[in-house]
Amino acid sequence: MKKLVKQFTLLLIILLNIRCENILLDNNPQNSPSEVFEAFWKGIDEKYAYFELKNINWDSVYLCTKPLTHDNMSDEELWNVLSPMLCVLKDDGHTSLSGDGKETQWNACNNTTYKKNFDYNLLIKNYISTPIKYSGPIMYEIIDDIGYMYYSSFGDMVTDENIDFLVDYFKNTKGLIIDIRGNQGGADENGNRIQSRMLNEKTLVEYIYYKNGPGHSDFTAPQKLHILPKGTSQYLKPIAVLTNRSCYSSASNFASRMWALPHVSLIGDTTLGGAGRPKFFDLPNGWLVRYSSNYALRVDGYNYENGVPPDYYVELESTDKANGKDAIIEFAISWIKSNQ
Repeated sequence: MKKLVKQFTLLLIILLNIRCENILLDNNPQNSPSEVFEAFWKGIDEKYAYFELKNINWDSVYLCTKPLTHDNMSDEELWNVLSPMLCVLKDDGHTSLSGDGKETQWNACNNTTYKKNFDYNLLIKNYISTPIKYSGPIMYEIIDDIGYMYYSSFGDMVTDENIDFLVDYFKNTKGLIIDIRGNQGGADENGNRIQSRMLNEKTLVEYIYYKNGPGHSDFTAPQKLHILPKGTSQYLKPIAVLTNRSCYSSASNFASRMWALPHVSLIGDTTLGGAGRPKFFDLPNGWLVRYSSNYALRVDGYNYENGVPPDYYVELESTDKANGKDAIIEFAISWIKSNQ
């Protein structure tokens, strides 16, 4: 009898160990390098929004990189396989791989340099009076009877009160310059809040397409984005928006949406793009992937992921600093005066 009890106890222990082992396996997904690679490739394949626009063959990327992975490779070796795959997504600053205290982004493999077309010191020295005036995060001035706003980051929140104050302050000017050169984005809501004071009726400014399936062509029907007029008054005189190749993400969105207004022109250089909204997914080993999840079209159907072109290309010349003149601001002043 004692022998049977011992055998039963031993069997129970074995069964419990098997059950506990299964529970542990269920709660800890496989994170071998092969599994991580598959999750990375598949996640991008099913979620990324710009394969067709950029003519990317993601299947060929799989065929080229899969043989480089094996389950005995180190984390560093796996990182060095996955990171370069982001380069194939062609200048998408909304893509990144992060984990273990480090992050790799698209510009790690992008050596392209662009002309700055902006000199903050030139601006402050020759166009802005002291003490410098701010309404919230926006620097403002009146230059030759023309309003001027410099907004360095859409990450700095602007309030309704900030914008209403500026619209009232500039009410007697001939036109308005909104300078977003060097602005690398932040929150669309800040740009929309500004724009809502620059129109007097509900205005269509963009079409947005969201992923709704794993296929590269799986998107919703276009969602129309309208901006409604807000505030106590509107600014409807000529408006020049100044851009350069450092304008990214929400700054590109703002430029594209302002372009939809009939009294607005973009002056300077093409923005850097970044029209897709970034989202994230986790890899089995705990690393995090950021990717562009949707795309947007300007009201004329132009996909501006690679940048919003200006209406007037103007460069900041090397002689501008010596002459104390910003050619882009000067052109904007002339354009406003000729369109009163």
